[in-house]
Amino acid sequence: MTASNSSTYSDPSSEEVYKALLRSLSRRKGFGILFVQCTPVQGERVIKRLQRDLPNKNTKVLNLKKPVDSLYNIIAEDPEINSLDIVFIQGLERSLEAYIKPGYGGDGDYYNLDTVPKILSHLNQRREAFRDHFDHLCFVFLLPVFAIKYIIRRAPDFFDWSSGVFELSKEEQMAVSGTTLTINPSKNSTLLSALESVRLLREEAETHYLNKSFESAIATYDQIIQQYGEENELDLRVQVARAMVDKSRSLLWLIKYEEALALENRVVQKHSQSDVPELQEQVAKALVYKGVALSQLGRGEEAIAVYEQVVQYYDESDLPKLQEQVAWALVNKGFALDKLGRGEEAMAVYEQVVQRYGKSNVPELQERVATALINKGITLSQLGRGEEAIAVYDQVVQYYDESDFPKLQERVATALINKGITLNQLGRGEEAIAVYDQVLQRYSEYDMPQLQELVVLAVLYKEVTLNELAMGEEAHFT
Repeated sequence: MTASNSSTYSDPSSEEVYKALLRSLSRRKGFGILFVQCTPVQGERVIKRLQRDLPNKNTKVLNLKKPVDSLYNIIAEDPEINSLDIVFIQGLERSLEAYIKPGYGGDGDYYNLDTVPKILSHLNQRREAFRDHFDHLCFVFLLPVFAIKYIIRRAPDFFDWSSGVFELSKEEQMAVSGTTLTINPSKNSTLLSALESVRLLREEAETHYLNKSFESAIATYDQIIQQYGEENELDLRVQVARAMVDKSRSLLWLIKYEEALALENRVVQKHSQSDVPELQEQVAKALVYKGVALSQLGRGEEAIAVYEQVVQYYDESDLPKLQEQVAWALVNKGFALDKLGRGEEAMAVYEQVVQRYGKSNVPELQERVATALINKGITLSQLGRGEEAIAVYDQVVQYYDESDFPKLQERVATALINKGITLNQLGRGEEAIAVYDQVLQRYSEYDMPQLQELVVLAVLYKEVTLNELAMGEEAHFT
């Protein structure tokens, strides 16, 4: 398979694949991720040839001689990074080999593990940071087939942002930790072609979703479900489950709660007994979305029971993706309790989230903690405990003020605005204005839409507070 469509009857030659890769790199401007399937020796030759054929591109080779758990800092600390256009990365497979278990026949079980290699967890969790901080760079990963297959399965979020796999290797043998595994090249090419097709459809669907074209997103997810819904290959089963879950998310936005529930129930029924982490993640997401649908339908007690299911199923998992879903389930459970007027119980659940994940350095879990604290602050305000609410909002700022994770920046801005509102409710308008000014000073220059919306809110609340103070002065002198 190549990044372009390949014939059913004949694979493109290595030279054709190389030319497609060269065209892609020569035309590319800004951030990108490419994978080249090749042996280490082929990789060295390809890099030398690309450097010769791309004279107008500043390139660098990062050769990982030993296993690493993190890639972001290695790249960020390179003094030449700002002057580069392309970074070729070799040797990432060394960080996977300790997790490989050779199997016999078919795929064996070399990918079917209960733990995710730290480097792949890192790539999944930091993909936004790669895009936001290295927006001028194209990363080219040169890897053997087993490593690419592993990334597809274990770092699907990171892989989804790639522009595909350029397959140079026609080797039928590969060595992994001293053990030779036999691979069926034609079967692997067919699988990668199908996964590439799914990736392109998912990209299209996500674009529709981000543009709030939910009907179009649903139609595209349906293509994945219809084309690959009967496939038994694990990778495709995972992608179909993801499409079903993401389709249900779009249905929620369209207020089609009953349809969303039916789809979420299908995912749970089909995969709830699976021990494959990627399928467990989709089951957990489906249950969280099911809870949202039930809550929106006014079935709060049922929603709470569903959120408790997520905790019951996956509480003991050490996989970050499942921990994220458990944290979301707890946050949503707290919100559902709040809607039922059970504020004290809700705050106890929010505190659970803080106790469990407050020391985590995973940005997605930190976001859950920040949300739990903000919700707790809102509940305290509603109960007339404004001073305690202010202290909770201060916690959010204290914990995450220095984070460069966009969603955490949004949470900090939200906490500050809520703090300002609470101060004003307590008759401390001057302090409230100072807090709104903090939001304006920190975030006015950011171009992220969500932060810009919060800046607008801060301006509005500041104006309201100034008007109230002015009216108070008038009343005082009348």
